[in-house]
Amino acid sequence: MNNLTISVILTSYNQREILIRNIEAWIWVYENQFKDFEIIVADDGSDDGTIEALEKLDTPFELKLHTHPHGKDRGCAKSKNIGIDIADGDYIFVFDGDTLPGKDTLPPFLKLLPTEDCLMGLRYRFDFDKFKLHPYSPSWIEECITRKDFRAKVGDIPPLPMQYFSGANIIFPAKQLKRIKWAPDDWEGFGFDDYMCALHWLVKGHKFKMVKESVAFHIEHPNTMWSAELKDRYMREVKNLETIIKQQHNGWFKRDENS
Repeated sequence: MNNLTISVILTSYNQREILIRNIEAWIWVYENQFKDFEIIVADDGSDDGTIEALEKLDTPFELKLHTHPHGKDRGCAKSKNIGIDIADGDYIFVFDGDTLPGKDTLPPFLKLLPTEDCLMGLRYRFDFDKFKLHPYSPSWIEECITRKDFRAKVGDIPPLPMQYFSGANIIFPAKQLKRIKWAPDDWEGFGFDDYMCALHWLVKGHKFKMVKESVAFHIEHPNTMWSAELKDRYMREVKNLETIIKQQHNGWFKRDENS
């Protein structure tokens, strides 16, 4: 890896307990696997004492805390954009506050660095209420799995793999992602913002690589709804990007209009 560094972005909103356990998991990573990373907590205006609790933690790595006062949980787009802006690593690991690392999360990615591609790992769902009964260990979090990632069973991803692009457990070369960002700052809710990022990545001529050996662990959360006005604008932008991609790839990319 030639001493490459990684910035890990954890977005959050009123997830104090989850984030503390998340940091605990990254301390395990630091002590057992890899040390050249920083953690960025990009908070969406939490009012449950999240930032105050994290400020009290003693971590062996740099822990950057940033919060912006939305007054409500609007979603992760602006938070991720802020995290991307302040990241100092050679690579940016988009991870999220409700996604925890296991023993096989980071090592498969490290084997592929350096790279100009976006590396995508899997995410298994797990029961946090069961998990929090014991201190973090890789074997214990695996005991709490409730559902595996459907992408683990599919074949090689297509060259234009938006349907396989997930919002976390993804590593990007930092310079390229800083130019693209994640999604518009005013994006509300969770969902489809990752698809927007994937489209911008492709329009700029970049590539993806699926790394099924990398598995992270994700807590279920409900989707939040967009306003009709924002949804209309987002979909117009998405279709414009898809048109560009179709032109670039001579009709290679097909989209289910009923989805």
